[in-house]
Amino acid sequence: MERWAGVGSKSQSGPAGAQALSSCVVAIGNFDGLHLGHRHILSLCVKNAQTAGGTAVAYTFAPHPQAALHPERRLPLLSTYEERARLIETTGIQVLVEEPFSREFSTTTPEVFFNEYLLSRLSPVEIIVGYDFAFGRGRVGHLDQLRALCAGAGVRLTVVEPQKLGAEVASSSRIRGHLLAAEVEQAARLLGRPFSYRGVVEKGDQRGRTIGFPTANLRLEPGKLVLPFGVYATHAEVFRKGEPIGSYAAVSNLGVRPTFM
Repeated sequence: MERWAGVGSKSQSGPAGAQALSSCVVAIGNFDGLHLGHRHILSLCVKNAQTAGGTAVAYTFAPHPQAALHPERRLPLLSTYEERARLIETTGIQVLVEEPFSREFSTTTPEVFFNEYLLSRLSPVEIIVGYDFAFGRGRVGHLDQLRALCAGAGVRLTVVEPQKLGAEVASSSRIRGHLLAAEVEQAARLLGRPFSYRGVVEKGDQRGRTIGFPTANLRLEPGKLVLPFGVYATHAEVFRKGEPIGSYAAVSNLGVRPTFM
């Protein structure tokens, strides 16, 4: 998967800008956590791009718009930006565009965003968005406006309906609510996988090895949602230099040191 820092940019090994793309199908969204609803959008993007003989593009933002506009609120992310990229790659997306989001970018009007960022630089044959998509300054751009812009440019627009499990809609905000209430099983259902952390093991006091239970102190990824403090039944996967070396049933204490005196 090629990874671009904004439209018209390129990864170190990627094609020379957006001009190298053809018959793009572009899925737009924040994709925080890449839950079941996001996966449905991206899977449709990949499928339709294959049918068109073109390129499947995921267009997202970094940092998350809410985090950029309201840093004081400290939005708890379901996935770091690196983790989001890894998850998106598993869907078969060929190009990931991570548009830098700032206060200046937030003043872009819906018309400028569509014409200059999407149409001129990606030339999509189809755009795919979720049912709650809004765009442009103050999120004033609504689906009807996007339909009109797409119709005028000869671009197909596909709006994906909410994905539900029972009565629950898979949404990032709903998943955050479950996790902040320590409802990890309910969150996992909507994510389509267990919520997880990835981090670097730091040396501790090495007490665990003295009682027959080796432990590892994990430095959590900054910016990611922190579960309520407690003890959780977990599954641990261990990597060394990016290569898996072990997989274990585990018990994880989330809290502050010391865990015992």
